[in-house]
Amino acid sequence: MQTIKRLTIVASVVFFNVGCAITSVTSLDHPVYSIACDDVESFASLRDDDKYVVNFLNSKEEILDIFWINYEGEEELIGSIPPGETLGQNTFVTHPFVARDQSGQCVAAFDSESSVLVDIR
Repeated sequence: MQTIKRLTIVASVVFFNVGCAITSVTSLDHPVYSIACDDVESFASLRDDDKYVVNFLNSKEEILDIFWINYEGEEELIGSIPPGETLGQNTFVTHPFVARDQSGQCVAAFDSESSVLVDIR
């Protein structure tokens, strides 16, 4: 069974552990769900009826690859982010994402219910 931690963010920056990295998520009064890197393989997108926008900010000193986890639970590359850059993505509620370094190591993973800025540190 999937374990999801629910965090409510109210117009502030919150830090939480996701796998081996610290990730900052900024949102305005909407829930964000962190996914432990060890659990990424048990997640999949569920539906496509409630749109939102996610923006990934790469605060690390290396290029990160961002993957959408599709309906079959497979990772699909949506883009790479150089250090200090942002990648925006239109998506839907229940669609999880994972950030990986160039060696393929999971750096952060999450699922959200609204427009958010995910600062990957």
